[in-house]
Amino acid sequence: MPALFPTIPPSLTPSHPFPNGDWSPQYRNRTTPLNNILPAAWEDGLVLPSYPFPNEEVTLRGYIPQQRATHAHEIYSQAVNFMRSIWPVLDAFGNLHVPAPKLKTIELLTLLADTLMAPIFQLKTQINRGRPWHEFQNFDPMVGFKKNETFYPGHPAYPSGHATVAHAVALVLSEIAPIAPGKDPIQAAADVATNREIAGLHFPSDSEAGRVLAKHLFYLFKLDSDVENLMADAKLEW
Repeated sequence: MPALFPTIPPSLTPSHPFPNGDWSPQYRNRTTPLNNILPAAWEDGLVLPSYPFPNEEVTLRGYIPQQRATHAHEIYSQAVNFMRSIWPVLDAFGNLHVPAPKLKTIELLTLLADTLMAPIFQLKTQINRGRPWHEFQNFDPMVGFKKNETFYPGHPAYPSGHATVAHAVALVLSEIAPIAPGKDPIQAAADVATNREIAGLHFPSDSEAGRVLAKHLFYLFKLDSDVENLMADAKLEW
């Protein structure tokens, strides 16, 4: 894959890279775009947050063990796939299947997820930041996320894919659907990102990078004429 940026600035150069041998095979081909929604130079103007943030190790170790026990059900549910990770965001708007299936909205969210995958994995591949257990001594992720276990994240950490997808969905739905009383979709997306930190899979700066990337890609996503038409149709369903 050609480099997105001619050089990675020192602020994004990992002190502990993700080991090449730790990649899971199913993630290797995700740098290829699944559609033509984004411009070829989609990274133009993207400014990613520098890392590490202050006290990232203190923050992550502080989640153990009480926060892990409290959030375990959410964390494991959201680990199944990216679509499950957006359930808390969807809850801020309502049920996609009640009173009738919102087929255009589902189509829109599927198109969005497909559009996000290549940028996320292109950045992960080029920046190549290791996971917290690569950087911190005697640090383990939750059970189920270790190497060779069910939910092992076999790809680099930065940016957080779950944070990117959750925030992008929150932004898209906020344009087409009314927010339910007392709900905050952006906070729901942030909570999804924090769950990945609690699990020991991501640094806070990975989560922030996902939020920044989501905002950048959302702007480009909605500029596409087909997306614009689909968003208009989806809005009518609400």
